[in-house]
Amino acid sequence: MDFLTLDLIKENCRIEDYSRDKGKQREIDNNIRKCADKGEKHVYEYIGKTYFDIIKEYGEVPITIMQAALIATADIILYGRAPTENYAFKAILKPYKKDK
Repeated sequence: MDFLTLDLIKENCRIEDYSRDKGKQREIDNNIRKCADKGEKHVYEYIGKTYFDIIKEYGEVPITIMQAALIATADIILYGRAPTENYAFKAILKPYKKDK
C-alpha cells in the first residue's frame, strides 16, 4: 500500500476487528492489505501514472485519488470485483488521466 492505510480502509468499508485470535486477525488484515494494493494498482493503471508521478505532480496524493482507491478497494473486498465498471471510480479519476 502506497497511500491507503488499514484504518482508513476499515473505516470506509465498516470493517471491525472481529477475531480475538491475533493470528486470525493478522490474516484478515493481510487480506485487506492485498485488496488495497490491487485497488491502488487499478488507480495507477486507469490514470496512467505511478505513485511517484502523482507525488511529483501534486506534492501529495489528492483526496479524490484517495477516494477512488477506497472505492476500488471496497469493490474488491465487498464484491470481489474490479472497479472497471464503477462510474464513480471513473468520474473521480477522469481529471487525473494522463494525456495520450
